[in-house]
Amino acid sequence: MLTDEELEKIIQYCDSSNIQQSELLIKGKPATDYGVRKSKNSFIEPNKDNEWIFKKLRSITEQVNANTYNFDVSYGFRFMQYTVYEDGGHFDFHIDTILAEGSVIDDQRKLSISLVLSDSSEYEGGDFQFYTGGEAPTTIKQEKGRFIFFPPWLLHRVTPVKSGVRKSLVFWMQGPNFK
Repeated sequence: MLTDEELEKIIQYCDSSNIQQSELLIKGKPATDYGVRKSKNSFIEPNKDNEWIFKKLRSITEQVNANTYNFDVSYGFRFMQYTVYEDGGHFDFHIDTILAEGSVIDDQRKLSISLVLSDSSEYEGGDFQFYTGGEAPTTIKQEKGRFIFFPPWLLHRVTPVKSGVRKSLVFWMQGPNFK
């Protein structure tokens, strides 16, 4: 869905963003817990320099959603998360749904999308896995330029990177609360 040239432009743009140590929200406050998540990331909001990326990703995602999920994702996505995993980097099982005690969320994540930016020859480990019950998680084959679309309430993880660098771009299509 994206050309090699477009993928390289996305990587170059994201590599120049403000990449920092990834944090988690623990009891509503940012915190670092390397047992759960070890990576670096940046949050990228739309601007004139990256507008083409947002438009392209939204178009692709709306097409897949219409053909597969048909969720109301009319709010689109407000930002992208660029993540770099290296040297044991991982993100243990989690969901992407925002669950905040006592808060009212007027829109919610309806569809999670992960775009693989690294060629699988550039790293070892770093498997993307779902756990839906049973004995073992399901590993999703990763290839540069591959999109992984899934409902945000599915338990998923990125296993530790043993060598090399794994890069991905994640975003969440949002819409009004499910009824």
